[in-house]
Amino acid sequence: LIFMEKMGIYGSIILISLISFPLLADVLNNDVHNYSLICPTVRLSSLSGQYKIDVSPNGPNSAKTSLHFFWDGNDHGPSLTLQSELFNRITANIFKFFKAYFNETNFPEVINIVQTNLGSGVGALYCRSYQIDPEKAVTLFFSAKSLESPNEFTRLLSHELTHHWFFKNHKAADMWIEEGIAYLSEYIVTGRLSGEPVLQYFKHASVSLTKPNAVSPIAQMGQAQLLFSYLFNRLGPAFLQKILMFNSLNMNNISLAISSENPYGWTSFNEAFRDFQIAKFINRVNYWAPTEADSKRYFLFSTILQPEILPSKLQSSEWSAIESPNRSTLLNSKPQNVKFENLVVVDDPGEPIVVKDLKSAESATSNATTSNETISNKRYFRIFYQSY
Repeated sequence: LIFMEKMGIYGSIILISLISFPLLADVLNNDVHNYSLICPTVRLSSLSGQYKIDVSPNGPNSAKTSLHFFWDGNDHGPSLTLQSELFNRITANIFKFFKAYFNETNFPEVINIVQTNLGSGVGALYCRSYQIDPEKAVTLFFSAKSLESPNEFTRLLSHELTHHWFFKNHKAADMWIEEGIAYLSEYIVTGRLSGEPVLQYFKHASVSLTKPNAVSPIAQMGQAQLLFSYLFNRLGPAFLQKILMFNSLNMNNISLAISSENPYGWTSFNEAFRDFQIAKFINRVNYWAPTEADSKRYFLFSTILQPEILPSKLQSSEWSAIESPNRSTLLNSKPQNVKFENLVVVDDPGEPIVVKDLKSAESATSNATTSNETISNKRYFRIFYQSY
């Protein structure tokens, strides 16, 4: 993982205590997922501030896990209230999650938590080349602010251990998939989305899901987070468990995990991605829907947050979304005495995402010499509105 939040950076690292970090020249290519960042070169042996807590993540009589905290002795140490009961609960909840979803039965013997300068915000950093003995130990780099809150600590620990699971199990995954699953891990463990990536995504709603984006990598991760939480909430734990069975994770394997029976009729990733696009645009429960599944088909998450692209006319009390086979069918059908809007959705995840009302989309196309609106992979929808 890697992303920036409020001028800080998220991520983690894994190691055995008192082992020196490699010099920058020794860091492997693709060491971190965010190509705009590099791993720190701090050495654990140079950090004079340190203490250790032993916890039992799998019950009172289970094997111990040692949490080793490191910081520069000239800096303030971690401001978490370091009570063993708190960390027992945190590690126990995370361990239960990994056992249930990742089929993980061994928790690391050592978790090194290094407080270092990753910016002024909440953040952590994971670097693969720092994993000396990944079966036994992990080292997590945290910003100072990340160690002020047990909630943030739990969220980041869940996220970073997900990256470590991918690494030690030799799983190859596209960046957006591994990041999406790491964000899903923290969502399942804590019940909360990571807010800043979502906010950044809504500010950069045209960012591609699959193509690297150096301008706004955190927005790209925000979209991956929303996508995997959407799929998990629709398809349940079995969806995640199926994904994790593959040694290589790409869009085709996501399609295979989706292609089993589901109440939405999805047979591929693109079909699910299309509904996800509509859900981001509308984010409402459809009380007109004939089934409970369809009622939440275009509902993303419960929040007061509204995307900047959301027009005020979508704020009606009731609505219903229906897909039309093509543009002509949509325009030739004009229901009477009901408010509606026609939408066009470009649902190719490799291209900038477009969800617009059809009139403005066609106007933009006709006024441009060249336009991405010529992309053929479009879906057409009609949204109906009815006030109480």
